[in-house]
Amino acid sequence: MICYYYRACTNQQDFMGYLSRIIFALLLLFSNWALASNIDAIEQYKSKIAQLPQDESPATQAQRELFQQIVTVYQEAVDADRKAEQLKARLEEQPQLIATLEQQIQQPTPSVDQKALSRDDVDQLEQRHTLAKAKLLELEQKRSLLQKRINAADQTLISRRERLVELKQTPIADNENRTSELNEAQFARRNSRVSAIELELLTLPGENEIDRLTLDGLEREIQHQKTLITTLRTLIQDKRRADAEEAAGATLPADSSANQHPLLAALAEENKQLGQRLLWVNTKSEDAFGKRSELELKLSIVSQSYTTIQQHLQLSSQPVGTELRRFTRNLAKPIDTAETQKSINDLRVLNLEISNAFIESRKITARPPAALDEPQSKQYIALKQDKTELLQRLRESSARALDEVSQLLSVQEQINKQAELGRRLITQDLLWVPSIRPVSTNWFTEITQSVGPLLSMLAPKAQTPLFQEQSKWLPKLSALLALTILSATILRRYRRKSRKWGEQIGNVMHDRFGHTFNLVWMPIAIALPIVGLVWLVTKKVINQSAWVIPFESLGPLLAAITGAYLLMILWLSTPNGLLVSHLGVPEKLADTLRRLLHPLYWISTPLLSLLLLTDQSGAPEQSSGVGRLLFIGLALLLTFFWAALWKVAPQIDQATQRNAWWQNARLWLASMVGLHLAMIVGALLGYVFTGVAMMVILGVLVGILFTTFLFFKLGTRWLLIEERRLAFSRAKARRNEILEAREKNEDVPPLTENYIDLQTISEQARVLLKAATLIIFLSLVWLLLKNALPTLDVLDKVTLWSNDITTANGVIPETITLKNLLFGIATITLCIVAAYNLPGVFELLVLRHLTLSPGTSFAITTISKYLLIVISIIAGSSQLGLEWSKLQWLIAALGVGLGFGLQEIVANFVSGVIILFEKPIRIGDTVTIGGYSGTVTNIQMRATTIADWDRKEIIIPNKTFITDQLINWSLSDPITRVVLKVGLAYGSDTSHARELLLAAANQHERVLKDPAPEAYFLAFGASSLDMELRLYVNSLSDRLAVTHELNEIIDRQFKEAGLEIAFPQLDVHLYPQTQSPDTPSPKGA
Repeated sequence: MICYYYRACTNQQDFMGYLSRIIFALLLLFSNWALASNIDAIEQYKSKIAQLPQDESPATQAQRELFQQIVTVYQEAVDADRKAEQLKARLEEQPQLIATLEQQIQQPTPSVDQKALSRDDVDQLEQRHTLAKAKLLELEQKRSLLQKRINAADQTLISRRERLVELKQTPIADNENRTSELNEAQFARRNSRVSAIELELLTLPGENEIDRLTLDGLEREIQHQKTLITTLRTLIQDKRRADAEEAAGATLPADSSANQHPLLAALAEENKQLGQRLLWVNTKSEDAFGKRSELELKLSIVSQSYTTIQQHLQLSSQPVGTELRRFTRNLAKPIDTAETQKSINDLRVLNLEISNAFIESRKITARPPAALDEPQSKQYIALKQDKTELLQRLRESSARALDEVSQLLSVQEQINKQAELGRRLITQDLLWVPSIRPVSTNWFTEITQSVGPLLSMLAPKAQTPLFQEQSKWLPKLSALLALTILSATILRRYRRKSRKWGEQIGNVMHDRFGHTFNLVWMPIAIALPIVGLVWLVTKKVINQSAWVIPFESLGPLLAAITGAYLLMILWLSTPNGLLVSHLGVPEKLADTLRRLLHPLYWISTPLLSLLLLTDQSGAPEQSSGVGRLLFIGLALLLTFFWAALWKVAPQIDQATQRNAWWQNARLWLASMVGLHLAMIVGALLGYVFTGVAMMVILGVLVGILFTTFLFFKLGTRWLLIEERRLAFSRAKARRNEILEAREKNEDVPPLTENYIDLQTISEQARVLLKAATLIIFLSLVWLLLKNALPTLDVLDKVTLWSNDITTANGVIPETITLKNLLFGIATITLCIVAAYNLPGVFELLVLRHLTLSPGTSFAITTISKYLLIVISIIAGSSQLGLEWSKLQWLIAALGVGLGFGLQEIVANFVSGVIILFEKPIRIGDTVTIGGYSGTVTNIQMRATTIADWDRKEIIIPNKTFITDQLINWSLSDPITRVVLKVGLAYGSDTSHARELLLAAANQHERVLKDPAPEAYFLAFGASSLDMELRLYVNSLSDRLAVTHELNEIIDRQFKEAGLEIAFPQLDVHLYPQTQSPDTPSPKGA
């Protein structure tokens, strides 16, 4: 009965058919008997349950549960037997059903009666179109279900066979807890299930065949519906176009003479513009429908190809690299949806304007103005009615056009999404499967056979113009000539100035970073005409249709390679090139690279072009033959290039300033040689596409390394120039101070302490430069590997925890991935590194150009540093899903805790902020606080450091400076007063003494003349006449020296004038003793 599966039977197949029928007959007899037996058993045990006593004794309850379990098992057996009966019936129906489906498929597909459809009006056609689309959607859903069932048929067959083996091999356990009756029931259930599965296995091939035939019929119906929809849509568009043209033609007024009333002429002009808009809207709709139809067909092809490739990857054990490469070439470039978006916006604006105009036209009465006569009034009413009808049609047409363009945008986005899925699938799998067959003994035969087709591809097509029209490329050629003249001028200046700029390196007066930057952009401008010529010839001059060579994709590649080659040759020129003279690249290394770049460019360019040509041909024979040979030649060329750099490895280490073993140039050169040799071995095994991808990735990585190296070297040179200029400006300022002091016959002022010295600036700036270089390098490498190898983009797939964020639309769940964690940590780390190295860069970039008071620059950098740290913590926390709305209560609670437990630390921190903003003290100020005097050397957020006169550093909490009494000797004015107290003996001439004191003060060079010194006779002391000399000095450092020198002068002058310096005196009066020893002495004796 199942021989219909094998219509072209061999003897073996006939035997298998007879055997299947015998098995089917046996199963049929067994299943009928088993069904009746199982039903009888159910009735028997149900009667036993009814005969059991009604008491609730344990024995009776156990017996009832056993019988109930037996009934359940037999019921499952009956269900399996009934399923077997259904499968038998289905198996008997299959031959007739298959024959019917085959006859239906063989019948011709009904054609669309376009003539009959054309008799319907637009509304009827729209109704038919809607029904046809609904039916098409239903058919496509059925097709999708059938495809899923057909794809799962093999897996279903395997699972049923595994289940059958499991049932047959699993014995029924017989232990003391089971009775023989229960064992018999379970044995019957297993036999029934085995019979059902065996029948299902017999049914599955027929069901699969029915599904395939049904799918073929559905495909025919779907194609018929698509044809019907296209026909209906075409008829609808034709009728609408005709209606629009008729409406636009009807807008012309009947009286078009020059004497027409201006009001009628204006109204007629409005109707004419509305008619033109109607035509434009219909054209937009038709264009959108045409593009959508083409894109839907393309989407269908891409989707089917994607599904096929996915099934091949999942099921096929053979290499599918060739199919993947073919699918890659079929993938279109992403569609730019900007124009479609613009059309949608234009139609929305038009729809809004037309709707407003239509509403206004309904409001305005159609009564003609009084200035019109009767014929003109009739014409006015007709024009008004035409306008209303045009507005109605235009509103409907714009709505339809907006719907069409929106559908077009949807299809474009679907194509882009499907293409992205395809590229990701290809990138994930194509790199790890052979793209061609492994090399065999007939490889040389394949090479000789593929050379001929390759040469024929190089020849142009007959009777086709080789070049495009001159009007397309001649204006661009003129612009290229102008660019060439400009480039020649730059080349002349480059040759004249490069030597001079190289000689000025190290000269702080003439060396400029602008000279180095000129050597960066001038070679780019010099090479630009040649690059433009290559692009112009390949993209605009050559007629692509006359050549098989893909100039559109080959042109940009050749232009990029040529530009890179010319730039490297100019930058590596010796001795005045950029890399040698300005960036410190050893001359031997530059000469070696220049010598190696010439053969690398002139040999690799044709090899790469031919390799691209063989890949674009799509012929597996060419890729396996000459394509593999070209790739191996290119890999060997690059291997020799990296090996040739082995001799100049020490110079590479010198240029890169290596510090660790892993930075050794020879280690990396050996790795590059090994990788290219591995690519050659992989190409012999068939991994040509993998080798090409890896070669491109390595090339781009080398370009990224060179770019970051160039950035770092340029940054280092800029920092070096700025540091030299800063040191020179400081030295020049110091020299001016010394010269000014010598001119005034004053002592040389002491060297002012630099709070951020040159060495600190250099170290901090270089740390930031290295961090910026590392960020640029890692970002470029990440972008490269993420686009080239999406399999590495796994960080977003590792979910760590979930978080709920509150938005205007409600609470939205947000997942925090490993990528968020790493990015948050990286953000905080980099910002903190930048914050702690910010002062040096601020000093170089900004602060040295400003006139700031002492300590202000430190306050600016400190505040900026802590602000940057806070911002980095907030930014890093946002990556982890921490929001202010969730942290504010925690921060409030921490604030309360800090207020009790850490109030002193917080008070000192806040005081530090106040000090930095209000600046009651600054670095370099001389202060006295709490019995300590000294110079402020450092201000931190918790404490301030003071160096006293014994050069001891005293750490004072910031809170003390805010709450205690503070004396700042140099806050606003460093001038300080010195008071010298002098005591004269009684009887001295105080007027003469005062004159001597003033003379001594006025003669001293360090005593300021303004304010002038002053001397006063203040009091009659116990032992002296108290006088006081008050004078002012420039700074606190002059106090002790001036006091010492003036004391010596006063002492000398007073001695010369006979003035005696008083000293404490005590008079002792002695009385003679006249009383007896027993008599007390008088009081005061």
